[in-house]
Amino acid sequence: YKFNTATTDWHTARSNCKKQGDHLVAMETREEFNFIIRFLKDSPVYSSLNWWTAANDIDNEAQWVWADVNQPMSSSAAPWASTQPDNARNSEHCGDVVSEYGHKMNDAPCESHYASICEYNLL
Repeated sequence: YKFNTATTDWHTARSNCKKQGDHLVAMETREEFNFIIRFLKDSPVYSSLNWWTAANDIDNEAQWVWADVNQPMSSSAAPWASTQPDNARNSEHCGDVVSEYGHKMNDAPCESHYASICEYNLL
């Protein structure tokens, strides 16, 4: 994993990960989600930031998927914060981990600027 504290919109974060041969993090199991969240919470630099993930429903409203790994997003693996996703103002289509929501998933406007987590596979 690479934790990028420079804030960008979701599409730029995704593009930046792909340029490095990575992809935005797709937390496909509860174990992976818990590992990432523990790392964020244990770091004074990272714990208060919001973080882009690969979660999105850009193509089909309310059908959340992990970009670039072509897998549906499971809320049992990566739990949503209470009352989320809510698609506020019909403009929230990208998923982030929000510190103020106890490091749970949230839907946000893709144009928002957050830190991002890139994930890469070891060969």
